[in-house]
Amino acid sequence: MIDKTLNQIVSKEKDKLNNELVLIASENYPSQDILDLMGSVCSVPYTEGYPLSVSKQGRHYAGCEVIDELEEYCIAKACELFRVNFANVQPMSGSHANTCVYYAFCKPGDRTLSASLSTMAHLTHGSKFTHSGRFYENHNYELINEKLDYDELKKRLYEVKPRLLITGYSAYSHKIDFQKIREIVDQYNTDLEIDTEFPEDVAISDEEIQKAIEAKKCILWTDMAHFSGFIATHVWEDKYDPTQWADVVTTTTHKTLRGPRSAIILWNNPDYCKKINQAVFPANAGGTNQAAVAAKAQAFIEALQPEFKDYINQVHTNMQALINGIKEVDIDHKLRFVSGDETENHMILIDVKGAGITGKEAEDMLTANHIICNKNMITGDIKPSDCTGIRLGTPAITTRGFTEEMSNTLGKVIASILLKQGDPQEITSVIVSLLNEIGEFYK
Repeated sequence: MIDKTLNQIVSKEKDKLNNELVLIASENYPSQDILDLMGSVCSVPYTEGYPLSVSKQGRHYAGCEVIDELEEYCIAKACELFRVNFANVQPMSGSHANTCVYYAFCKPGDRTLSASLSTMAHLTHGSKFTHSGRFYENHNYELINEKLDYDELKKRLYEVKPRLLITGYSAYSHKIDFQKIREIVDQYNTDLEIDTEFPEDVAISDEEIQKAIEAKKCILWTDMAHFSGFIATHVWEDKYDPTQWADVVTTTTHKTLRGPRSAIILWNNPDYCKKINQAVFPANAGGTNQAAVAAKAQAFIEALQPEFKDYINQVHTNMQALINGIKEVDIDHKLRFVSGDETENHMILIDVKGAGITGKEAEDMLTANHIICNKNMITGDIKPSDCTGIRLGTPAITTRGFTEEMSNTLGKVIASILLKQGDPQEITSVIVSLLNEIGEFYK
């Protein structure tokens, strides 16, 4: 029997989820099937290593025959969903998957190039507070007019000469042209090969020369954790699909993919298989929780269904409707949409300084009304605690059944709260009405 206190805590969390409107762009509501698999008996076996189809070393413990079948099935579904050749489904989180990419392609002290944390990047893209900034020499490319500028990225690539170019975002409302970035990196690597010189008085074989050049070339890595649902459904043009252009791709399996809180690594080049798989195990993991692998497989299967594409399109429609609702109330433009007031994905970043509040104050004001978002840094902010932005996303409310009209109404409510306009009782009444309309998600 479950401990009484634990049972009460879990029940409180379920009630909270059912009675809140979650606008955190990185959160979603996985199906009950996925939650059940996360707690299944597949977590029991100790599963260090890989199936023989992945590594000739196999598992380090006996008794994994069924688990091998499970992991192979999950890999196959990940490759089918994202149309790639290879996948590692063992990482337990996005940060874990990202750590493995650094380990696979970098040595301590190598240079990396990413967007800055205050514009669009994740902590594991080189923040000094994480291993990525502590063990590697990270440099940044900045946004121009709050948009990704490919000429600026190219300039910084040639200046920094990084081993890893990190693309992807945690707080950006537009697509990225990965085909264009691939062309920039390919040209850079060609120029690097031409310009690399070796001492004439030292005997070096052609094989050694090529190996030395390959070790210097830039690896293009995309962290698509936030927008992987759009990539899984192939609703964007191919040029916006990093799985077609990046050397390696990481993604969480929650967020827009609506799966368990976990992660995977994807790639196409067979030469990278050993590097990446060994970077996961044994370098950065022991025995994997195979219950999470089962839950990931279920998420991929759900995302392969036609209705998931409808869901992803609705996520985008709802996000734009929410933005429009905010604009309809904020006629004095006190709430500024970072990177413009049109989104191409599932999120928007809002500068709240014009309303005379901080990001933390905005977060608290919305939370008091059962609307959950997160404070977020924007360009010019020095530290998260003093940030002046909030981030809003629609994956979770769309899962719960929000329509375009409901999202527009919610946008109006958000603006009314942040601008301190309207009758508080009326605002509460609208929020209650929205919650009643979607009903409970977890029974």
